[in-house]
Amino acid sequence: MACRLGLNAQSSFARQAPLMEELGLGTASREKLRQGVEAEGQRVQEAQQRQAFALSWSAGEQASSASPIGPLCVGVDGVMTRQVTDQEKLKRRRKVAGRRAARSRAGQELQPLPPRRPGADGPWKEVKIVGAYQAQHEHRHWASTTWCHLMAAVLITQVTRRVGMDLQQIVVAVVDGAEWIEARLREGLPHLAAVILDFYHLSEHGHAATHEVFGEGSVLAQEWAERLLHAIRQEGYEAFDALLGQCLIQQATTPAAQAA
Repeated sequence: MACRLGLNAQSSFARQAPLMEELGLGTASREKLRQGVEAEGQRVQEAQQRQAFALSWSAGEQASSASPIGPLCVGVDGVMTRQVTDQEKLKRRRKVAGRRAARSRAGQELQPLPPRRPGADGPWKEVKIVGAYQAQHEHRHWASTTWCHLMAAVLITQVTRRVGMDLQQIVVAVVDGAEWIEARLREGLPHLAAVILDFYHLSEHGHAATHEVFGEGSVLAQEWAERLLHAIRQEGYEAFDALLGQCLIQQATTPAAQAA
C-alpha cells in the first residue's frame, strides 16, 4: 500500500504520508514513506534482474490444455515516467539542511546526512515496457527498461522465454502502431502470427479522420466514427474496410480529408 501511495506522490511524498495512518497502516513521515517505497522498488528491480521470483503460470500449460483460451499476446509500449532532477534534489537538500540546523540549534543531536545522490538530467524519461499475457488476462508477466528501444528486443526474448512460449504456439502482439515497436517484435519473435493495432489507438485515428472529413464536433463525424468502430468490433475488418472506402469515396472531397 505504501508503494501504491508512492506512485501517486510523483515528486513529493508529503501529501501521501498522512494517508498511511488513515488507512490503518500506522504513522509515517514523508521521509519514511520515501525510504520504504525506494527500498521495495530496489528489491523488485534486483529480483527481476536475477529472475529470482517464480511465475504462477506457464505458456506451455495453455498449449497442452484441452480447452485453450485463445492466442498468447505480447505487448510493447513506451511510456513517460517522472524523474527527480538534480536541481530538485539540491533544493530538497537545502530545505532539509535548514530544518536540521534549526533542530540542532534547539539542542537536538543529529546524525550526519548521507551523501547526496545525483538526480536525473531531465524531469521525464521514456520507459520501454514489454509483457506477455493470456488472451483473457488470467495471467501476465511484465518487465521494463529505461534503456533505448534496442533493449526492448532483448526484453521481448527474455519475457517470452520466461513464460515458456515456443515456436508452435500462436502468438499475437497488440500494440499502438509505433514503427520501432513492430521492428523490435519482428527481431525478437520471428514466428509472430500478427501485429494488431490496439482498439484505443484505432478509435483515436478513426475519430481524427471523421473530424477531418465532416468537421470537428459535427453530428456526422460522430455517427461515422461510431459506425466504423461498431463494424470493427462486431463485423470484422472487411466490413470496416468497406465502410471506410465508402466514406472516402462519398465524403472525402479534399486532399486533407482523403489523407486522414
